[in-house]
Amino acid sequence: MTDHPLDDPIWSSLSTEHAHFCEGNDLVRRYYADIGPLAATRDSGDACLEALRQSIETSGPVILTRRSGLKAPSGVHLMWDRPLVQMLFSGEVTPLDKSLKIEPLGGGDAEEMIALARLTKPGPFEARTHALGQFWGVKLGGRVIAMAGERMRQAGFSEISAVCTHPDHTGKGLGRALTTHMCRVIVARGEAPYLHAFEDNHSAIRLYEKLGFRLRAKLRVMALEAL
Repeated sequence: MTDHPLDDPIWSSLSTEHAHFCEGNDLVRRYYADIGPLAATRDSGDACLEALRQSIETSGPVILTRRSGLKAPSGVHLMWDRPLVQMLFSGEVTPLDKSLKIEPLGGGDAEEMIALARLTKPGPFEARTHALGQFWGVKLGGRVIAMAGERMRQAGFSEISAVCTHPDHTGKGLGRALTTHMCRVIVARGEAPYLHAFEDNHSAIRLYEKLGFRLRAKLRVMALEAL
């Protein structure tokens, strides 16, 4: 375990706020398959790595992230391993732009949310990912053209995720507006918003900095599958 819950965000989320969304034990935990492939181990000891290997063989591929000590167990295939930045909101919440209609999304929007996520690939998004927290979107003609929501949760923290816009509607500031709205929603609950971006996604990082996010930590993220 680490001193700060965001140093190992997946483990801390699955051990606390999202324990009811996961399977596993005190060695390895993972979100249910219809939630997403995020998983974590208690530590990098041999027992945890063996439990992770068994979980991958039984329940499918996983994505893991951690600030330090992240390594793949033997007997699995490393699909990719990339540096990640974790950014914590420290700015001021701006007023709502009333010219843009941002509305809550729910189960009735799930199919459109999944389709948008598969088209734009903002990160893992499965059939019940929307159940992890509040999701908000912008619709045009009754269809979801942009969205953002919450994924991992820890006491006092909430991760903004799945920020995406249909390719036909990019360049209109919808992602920026939705991210700002999510900050407003989370801060109003007395929690701190945070998010992740690949270290080489410079345009996204610059946008998040303009919105009031600051680098908190550098992590690594890897995807593993069975041989």
